[in-house]
Amino acid sequence: MPFFLIVMEIKIDFSKNFNLEIIHKKLLNLAQTSLTIWAKTYVNQTRQDVVRNNLFTPRTGNLLQSIQILPADNSVEISVNLNYGYYLEFGTRTYIIKPKDRKALKIPNPSGTGYIFRKKVKHPGIEPRGWFLGRFNERAEIVNNAMRAYFARGLKMIEKGEI
Repeated sequence: MPFFLIVMEIKIDFSKNFNLEIIHKKLLNLAQTSLTIWAKTYVNQTRQDVVRNNLFTPRTGNLLQSIQILPADNSVEISVNLNYGYYLEFGTRTYIIKPKDRKALKIPNPSGTGYIFRKKVKHPGIEPRGWFLGRFNERAEIVNNAMRAYFARGLKMIEKGEI
C-alpha cells in the first residue's frame, strides 16, 4: 500500500502558559484522531465509489459493511473481513465448481422454467474490479484534504486552549 507523507506546520507560542507534557498529549491525541478521520473518509469514499461507478452489484451489503477501521498506537488499519472482497479486488482465474454434498449442482434454468443439473461447471473467472485499492490515488486527495482540515482545526483549538 502506498505511503503518504503529509507535511504540516505547527507553531507554538511560548509566551503563554506552556506545559510541554500537556501539549504533547494533546498533539498525539489529535494526530491519532486525524488518522481515524482519514480512515473513515477513505471507507466512505470507497462505499460511494462502488455505488456511483457500479464497480460491482452489492447483493446483501455485507461486503461494504464488513470494512473495519482498527486504530493502533500510531497507525490505523483498514481491513475487509470477507474473503470474496479479495476476489473482487484482484479477480480470479477460471475454475471448476463441483457440488460439496450432493451428486450434482442444481442451477436455475435461464428461461425461468425449472433447473439444470450438472456434475461440474467451469466458471470463466472474475475480472478484477479494483473496488478497494484500485482508485486509491483518486480517493487519497479527498481523504488527505479532510484530514488536513480536521488537524488544522484541532491545532487552532489547542492554540486557543479550547482542547
